[in-house]
Amino acid sequence: MHRVALVYPYFRTNLRMSCFSALGAAGLASQLHLVGIKTKIFDCTFETFEEIQHKLSAYRPDIVGIYSMVTLSRNTFRIAEMVRTNLPGSLLVAGGPLPTLYPEQYCGPFDLVFRGKSI
Repeated sequence: MHRVALVYPYFRTNLRMSCFSALGAAGLASQLHLVGIKTKIFDCTFETFEEIQHKLSAYRPDIVGIYSMVTLSRNTFRIAEMVRTNLPGSLLVAGGPLPTLYPEQYCGPFDLVFRGKSI
């Protein structure tokens, strides 16, 4: 059975900044659970990069989906690089508004780009 990791790469750095929930990832995870695919959400909001790195490595997912929008693109590519280094056998998928609009920017670092409504 495949294990899927869905990553919401928002790291809260300023206590006054508002938080955005990973509702898209939660919806996708629930659909994957319904068809029997083990899925875990890695919400970076209250984690450090090192904590996410450790937790992803410990989970050992077969597929890693990372959400990306303009304000999260730097973190998206940083996490993708970490996944390539630490989990080289994982299929790496980009999803969200930015990959939908500019898939060519994601084709190199990622194995697949999901366009449209996604994580």
